[in-house]
Amino acid sequence: MNSKWYKFLLVTVWLVVTRVIDVYATFKFTPDLTREANPLVSVLGLNNWTVLIIILSLLTLGVIFLYYIHVFKKDFKFPTEKGMGYLDFSGFLFFGKPEKWYAIFYKIPVGWKQNLQILGVMLPYGLAIAGLISTLMWYGIYLLPELYRPYHSVVLIWGIIGIGCFASWFIFAYSEYKNYLQKGEKSFLLTDD
Repeated sequence: MNSKWYKFLLVTVWLVVTRVIDVYATFKFTPDLTREANPLVSVLGLNNWTVLIIILSLLTLGVIFLYYIHVFKKDFKFPTEKGMGYLDFSGFLFFGKPEKWYAIFYKIPVGWKQNLQILGVMLPYGLAIAGLISTLMWYGIYLLPELYRPYHSVVLIWGIIGIGCFASWFIFAYSEYKNYLQKGEKSFLLTDD
């Protein structure tokens, strides 16, 4: 099995396992969904386990598809000029054109292809982190309530998930930046290490 398939299968299994554990922990600690923080439940009022599991399964399959695109079909634009710094390179990689790196936090790239590729980098790891954080949250609330509950905050949890998504982008961009430095001015397609 080549490294692309190994990487794809490893992350896919990680996603599925963390989703299953998250659903199990949620069901164990709030079977009626009254204490669930997922926006489908807390904001939209969805309180049916069957519908919730179907939606979460479809969303997970969508994220796996985006990850498939990232691993097997990635086609980011790279700068042709030499000597670009990491942060500028990261902004260029994200938008497919020169852009400041911090624009990543408030601008959306133009074009479906670019957006699908970016989501294929960010969402798989963000979703895996979400499953892990959610599971730890439930067990923290019920096994160590005096230590955990004073710090529990939906905003904090979603903030950590968001940080995980952006961190996955910057880690990916750094690995591609190393390729850029090695190849110099040449225009190149991404290759996996």
